[in-house]
Amino acid sequence: SAPALLTVLVSPEIAVEPLDVVATNGGLVRLEVSATGSAPLGYQWWHNETNLVIGANSSVLELSAMTPAQVGTYAVVVSNAVNSVRSRAALVTVLSGPVIESGPLSQVATNGDPVALAVQASGSAPLGYQWWYQSTNTLAEATNALLVLSNVSSADAGEYAVVVSNFIGSVTSAPAQLTVLVSPAIEV
Repeated sequence: SAPALLTVLVSPEIAVEPLDVVATNGGLVRLEVSATGSAPLGYQWWHNETNLVIGANSSVLELSAMTPAQVGTYAVVVSNAVNSVRSRAALVTVLSGPVIESGPLSQVATNGDPVALAVQASGSAPLGYQWWYQSTNTLAEATNALLVLSNVSSADAGEYAVVVSNFIGSVTSAPAQLTVLVSPAIEV
C-alpha cells in the first residue's frame, strides 16, 4: 500500500505566563506570554476576565498612555485547531502623581479666632503635605491636609498654599488669602 501520513496535533500550553506590572499614569505597559503547541497559534487578550481587548491578537500586548481606567487584570487565551488555554491573570496597577481636587479657600477671620485651611488631594499613596505662608516661609509641622491656626492676629494675614507630593511628583495649590479683621481699640 501507499504510505500514510500521520499528523499529531498538540494542544497549546503556556510556557511563560504574563507578569504583573506597575506603571505610572501616562506610561507604557508591555505584557507577554510564551506558548507551545501545534501551529498556527492564535492569541486573544482580555481585560478583567470579560472585556475583549480589540486588536490584541499576538503574544505581546502593549498599552500606551496608561490611565487609572486601564487598571485590572489582563489574561490571554491561546488557541489552535485542537484546543485553547487561558493564561494567568496579570495585575496591572497604574500609579499617579498628586492632584489637588479642592482647596484651600480664602477666608476672613476676626482677631483671636481660629482658622482652618483644608486641601483635598488624590493620587497614589502616601501623599505628603507641606504648607507655606507668603510663598517663601515653610510652616513647621504643617504637614497634613488640614492647617489649623488658633488665635489669629494681623500678623497671620496673607497667602497660604500647600505642596502635595508623592514618590511620582508634587503639585502646589493656588494660594488662599487669609484676611484678619482687627476690632478697633481706643487709645488714651
